[in-house]
Amino acid sequence: MAHTLLFRPFYDPYSRSTPTAPWGLLYVASPLVDRGIDVDIVDEPVTPQYEDNVAEIIRKKKPVCIGISAMTGEQITFGLRFAKYVRTLTDAPIVWGGIHPTLLPEQTIEHELVDIVVAGEGEYAYADLVEALARGGDPADVAGVYVMKGKELVGSTPTEYLDLSVLPDIPYHLVDVEHYIRKRPDLGSERYFEAITSRGCPHPCSFCYIDAVHNKRWRYMPPHVVIEKLKD
Repeated sequence: MAHTLLFRPFYDPYSRSTPTAPWGLLYVASPLVDRGIDVDIVDEPVTPQYEDNVAEIIRKKKPVCIGISAMTGEQITFGLRFAKYVRTLTDAPIVWGGIHPTLLPEQTIEHELVDIVVAGEGEYAYADLVEALARGGDPADVAGVYVMKGKELVGSTPTEYLDLSVLPDIPYHLVDVEHYIRKRPDLGSERYFEAITSRGCPHPCSFCYIDAVHNKRWRYMPPHVVIEKLKD
């Protein structure tokens, strides 16, 4: 069985608030689990001392690639620190995705600790990439993936968006959900946890990535899908 390791770096190492769930990685993991691919998620905000655990996972499972998700900012610094550590353990390709690589795929892949970039919504692109690497295929053949072929950059960012209503179920078993549950006295709630029901935004705020990544579109799940996800 093919295996991949997904990593979310610190986004604010100084915050004392309860971290949000690693939604990006959970969504990327959903098609992987659906296809029978073995997945581990390492979330640095709740497991800052990850080195021994990561070394054990890599030694036992020999991942076909390592995935790192990062926004612009400090997540890049912590993601690079993780990538540098991983390079001492395995020759598996290091794949970067998330907001920053989507905004700047050409710049991102120039770094020596980046082998492959997944740009745009990565759920199916990453799953296709893992399957391609597992069978010895060419990652350049996977839509939504950027790679270097010699000195030439090959790849493109998808222009179509995913249908949120048909995505596989979130694999909550890959994380300890209790890490992300908090109190919300302002809402009268002792146990508070978010659910994602839409993506994008119609507003063109200049400071936000939404315009560039989602093209000023707001997409929502149908009400019946939202209800089922809330039950889950």
